[in-house]
Amino acid sequence: MGNFINKFKVYLSNTADYLSSSRTRLSFHAALLYIFALAIIASTIVFDYFSDPEVPMDKHLHFLAGRILTAVIFLGAYLGIIARIFCSRQKSITQILLWIPSLIALAFIVAITVTIIFGATKELADTIGMGSAEWLDFDYTFQGALSMAFPISIIMILTPFFIPGDILMQIPRLAFSDIKSGFDEIDNYLIIKKKNRGTSGFYDVLLVEDDISCATVAMKFCDFFNLKCKHVSSISEADVFLKLNFNHIKLILLDNFIRVGNESGGPTTGSEWLDQIPQTWKNDERPFKVVMITGHPELTYNSGARADLILKKPWKPENLAAFLMNCGLIQQKSGKKT
Repeated sequence: MGNFINKFKVYLSNTADYLSSSRTRLSFHAALLYIFALAIIASTIVFDYFSDPEVPMDKHLHFLAGRILTAVIFLGAYLGIIARIFCSRQKSITQILLWIPSLIALAFIVAITVTIIFGATKELADTIGMGSAEWLDFDYTFQGALSMAFPISIIMILTPFFIPGDILMQIPRLAFSDIKSGFDEIDNYLIIKKKNRGTSGFYDVLLVEDDISCATVAMKFCDFFNLKCKHVSSISEADVFLKLNFNHIKLILLDNFIRVGNESGGPTTGSEWLDQIPQTWKNDERPFKVVMITGHPELTYNSGARADLILKKPWKPENLAAFLMNCGLIQQKSGKKT
């Protein structure tokens, strides 16, 4: 079962990486854009055919020829634009998609210009004896070319709406990465918590922290110096544990902003809980040291004086190690870094 789960996780990871890779996203958007343009133009030619009964069939054919010629030239130019841009392998597909509408307009201008030249050349050839030259033939050819402005403008307008597709294709990798990181974080916490179980239920350190990542860092520090660490995630748990185990606790690692617990009327921060400790022990009579770890030391107020040391997150293990060595709680490990 475990082997199957691991294989499934690898499959999900590979699939997410494939979907979010630059090559896959480029290929997907290139194909999607061209199929979309082809469908719009083909449907316009098929379902929006010029059919005025008062206009002779010859003029209908010139109109249709102008449309088809413009469509073919535009699709050829559009294919070249997509191939050139997407084959450049730029990582930002969003930036590419924002450029395409301007290039579509340029391709349409080129297509109309070529159609006009073709129509004018045909009528010029008719004037020298190759057919019957008529201004209306050229006019209907030109009108047919201009009639493609509407479907091409739709392509221009809707192209940027493909941008969310690029983002959506990256979500599986990002989501899988976040999930995997979360699982790894929990696994690391459980492993280090198991290693920090105290002998016969006795612990050297009480860690009061409601963030798993921060707790894992502190517990790894304790494990490095062979200090058994009890982790609790609320003030109420810490209060109960300290009252029952103060004879064995050598050190309290205390976060300032932490959950209170289920008891009402209790302290709301680590600082306030620390303020209550002197009611049982004076600072110089405490059988343990108190180290407050917080991201905002300025918010500890006068409680900072009650702590033996204040560390600002992210804290450096060597600073805590130096303090504990001075207090005689740990010894330097030769050949190892904290």
